[in-house]
Amino acid sequence: MRKFQLQMIDGKELINFEWKTSEKPIAVIQVVPNFDEHMGMYDDFAKLMRKHNILVVGTDLRGIGESRDESDGSNIFFDKKQGWSKLVEDVKNINTWIKRYHWDLPIFMLGQGLGGNLARAFSIKYSEEIAGLILMNTRDYNYFISNLFLKYMNLNQVIFNVRNDAKFLNNIREKRINKRHNPLLKFDNQWLSSDWKYVQKYNNDPLCNLKLSFSAFKDIAVGNKFISKNSNNEFITKDLPILIQSGGLDNYTKMGKDSQKLFYRFTKLGLDTDFKIYQNLKNKLLEEELNEVVIDDILKFIEKYRDNY
Repeated sequence: MRKFQLQMIDGKELINFEWKTSEKPIAVIQVVPNFDEHMGMYDDFAKLMRKHNILVVGTDLRGIGESRDESDGSNIFFDKKQGWSKLVEDVKNINTWIKRYHWDLPIFMLGQGLGGNLARAFSIKYSEEIAGLILMNTRDYNYFISNLFLKYMNLNQVIFNVRNDAKFLNNIREKRINKRHNPLLKFDNQWLSSDWKYVQKYNNDPLCNLKLSFSAFKDIAVGNKFISKNSNNEFITKDLPILIQSGGLDNYTKMGKDSQKLFYRFTKLGLDTDFKIYQNLKNKLLEEELNEVVIDDILKFIEKYRDNY
């Protein structure tokens, strides 16, 4: 694995990761991680893809993982202004870099959780730049509710320090996700994975599970409003293949129901979408002990569409 820095349009330096193949690759997976993790958590997955001659590139987004700096504070903070737009353009810049050095390879974008929201926003603006879109445990959002939440967050930014931990909102978010938690399990957040060793590793990682600042919540609200508007989703090219994967035991997507709603939204728009729900798997599909079928579906998806790009 190779780590390297890339400068974004506004001068921000982001840490990127590349897992090269020993032979000529057949495709590239561009990973857009969730906001509660970093690219180092994808090492096992990337090494597995290498065995299938698939090159993996990913980025620790601004305010996350090794791209964090002291000015970000102790909470997740994207930027003072237009944080969401800058996140989307960061993903585009990385995509452009991949095309520069791997111009002859199809690029499949994989977004996990809120990273899937970013991948969706990217596909609305730049769907012609990728050969396929893979969304893992990504939720659908109601436009009306998203708009109300954005107005609420705009008011909060007037009252509170934008870099501060949004404790009230973070607590609501955690209680909602943990409400189906089995008290007999080892950790409160074991809804993440059936593998408690992974959850322990996640909990002990200082770069994981950071709290969202008021500013970050507002930026996410901007993104939710953007991707929940049907007229925006109509800009996604109809021939872009999309694979939605969700765990049937994932609290974040309400046991896969919110991912299924996203599938229905896309199919109504005439998008080429497939939906896979794995009944006995949780949130971090790639970190489940029995994830062979998840990996197999990704490989089949890439093999099916890599020559269409």
